Amino acid sequence: MNKFKNIPYGLQDYLPLEYSLKENIENKILSSFKNAGYQMIETPILEYMDVFSISDIGFAAEDMFKLSDSNGSLLVLRPDITMPIARMAATKLSDKDLLKLCYCGNVFHLKGEKKEGYKQVTQIGIELMGDQSASADAECLILAINSLREAGLNDFQIEIGQTDFFKGLMIEAGLNESDSEQIRRFVEMKDMLSIEIMLDEKSVDLSIKNDILELPTLYGGIEILDSAKKYSKNPLCKKAIDNIEKVLSILKEYQLLEYISIDLSIVQSVHYYTGIVFKGICPNLGYPLLTGGRYDNLIKNYGKDMPAVGFAMTSKHILIALEREGKLI
Repeated sequence: MNKFKNIPYGLQDYLPLEYSLKENIENKILSSFKNAGYQMIETPILEYMDVFSISDIGFAAEDMFKLSDSNGSLLVLRPDITMPIARMAATKLSDKDLLKLCYCGNVFHLKGEKKEGYKQVTQIGIELMGDQSASADAECLILAINSLREAGLNDFQIEIGQTDFFKGLMIEAGLNESDSEQIRRFVEMKDMLSIEIMLDEKSVDLSIKNDILELPTLYGGIEILDSAKKYSKNPLCKKAIDNIEKVLSILKEYQLLEYISIDLSIVQSVHYYTGIVFKGICPNLGYPLLTGGRYDNLIKNYGKDMPAVGFAMTSKHILIALEREGKLI
């Protein structure tokens, strides 16, 4: 095959019409961010590999496109934009106590996104840094909902979880970090048999074992929180539910609860996320429209202790969702 006539697998050309549609969607979403007081920034496509190699929360080396500069330093095509913004916040913006930043740029994953196989996507998102409150969590969710509506989508839901609820269960079960991470992976895969086997091997108390096994059932409307309160008495679990309730009370004021559902089995990475987590889903798409959450421990890895919450989406996913809703013209 003549490779000079083709492009690598997982990449794509955007022809004039599709590029115009993509640009239009990105501009609408970015306008909603800017109108909410977020400032546009840009980070380099190439970064030192060290930026993304933080223990526990970094990216695996095999997932990144790597190259070296003339000095032999190892560089990567950025697989994420949040971590470079965290670097920026801790260094060039270290004099700011509150940051509201937005961005639009390409990210690169060597293996491609898990289900879609795209190795390069345009990522659009926000970061709200310096505010640890439930109000900041709610602001992030409000902006996520409004940006999707601004893009033209109506048939979607934002599923909310809380990493502290899972962490509280793991503490009550007496599991160490390594075992907790393994359970988290099983929960993410809905592999209940493996969870039960592992909890039996660890001799976890029957009551807390049943609570963990029922975690995937804690899904639905806001009434699920009443059920969740009957689970672990660990303070972290209570703190998690209190946080979600405070966020929902704000969303209720904005009449946005119709877009919200609760899923306490959304645990994602408990090393990266430290509180509320969420993802946007729609019935016509087999993967999330957007993902986000609170990550209070990330920025201090770059030199400044600063809480943060944010989310990101890709324009390609939005275009596909719009097309499947019959709204892409």
